Amino acid sequence: MIVVKTLEEAKKATAGFTTTYFIFQKKKILQAYAQYQDVMNIVNTDIINKGRRFGNQVMVGFWYFDPWYFNANTDKSSAMWDRTSYVSWAAQQRTDVLWIPEFEDEEAIINGPISKYYEKEIDRIWKEERYEDFFINSTNKIQMKKLKNICLNFLVCNTGWKYMISNGDGISGLIQVHFINNHTDSRAGLISAVKSHEGLNCSLSYFRYTEKEKEFLAKVEPTIRAFNLSDDIGILKDQLDVFGKEIDLKIKRLEKFSDNKFLGPGKKLVEVEFSVGKNFDTKYDHFSVLIN
Repeated sequence: MIVVKTLEEAKKATAGFTTTYFIFQKKKILQAYAQYQDVMNIVNTDIINKGRRFGNQVMVGFWYFDPWYFNANTDKSSAMWDRTSYVSWAAQQRTDVLWIPEFEDEEAIINGPISKYYEKEIDRIWKEERYEDFFINSTNKIQMKKLKNICLNFLVCNTGWKYMISNGDGISGLIQVHFINNHTDSRAGLISAVKSHEGLNCSLSYFRYTEKEKEFLAKVEPTIRAFNLSDDIGILKDQLDVFGKEIDLKIKRLEKFSDNKFLGPGKKLVEVEFSVGKNFDTKYDHFSVLIN
């Protein structure tokens, strides 16, 4: 296993690779959720195994920042993590290249200069591809802004790595993969999220749900799939609101998409953003259900 620290070293180490590339965020996942380390290792291992079909080599990156956001602001003193444990874990997964930048190297990459040229290019591509159409009726404009920042970063740091694996679901994941494949020298693949035995996504919120909350949330996707999507989406919200009486579920966003370009003929995608619980026990999560 080759261990590298800088972007230049990572490019050199992967020259000629059919690379399967993953990014893990140290501060949020490895430190704040240290109590779920064993579970997160299972999730990350599943991502690697699913991603192997895209390439023969694997590169794993451990970061303080989220590398696809230029506005990252992390206190170095709070970014400590169990380096030895995760280097050992990466070796066990037969990782070819392990990318562990020093804090200062990451900061230089993430907060590097962004020219107006690239910003204008992103705006042009988004209009040309009509990505913005998916956010016209959305109440979550922050999601669009973050997604544009992700695309901007891919454009500026155009590495040429063959596969950037994304396990994000919903329209954001589809747009991200479409953008990379059509507007950069890199290539991307989309893999399914890891699900629990109840059929829920293994998100960070999942580990905080009570058994009662898991029981009710497991009914959300079947409710969506049973719904006649030609009907008003408000009727679906009324059905989901029934669960809220039992577990303090609140629908933050509920949208329906149908687009041949991203979904395929006759397919529909329903996205639900919601919160569960109250006050300091509030958990935020997201469902994306693709229906043929």
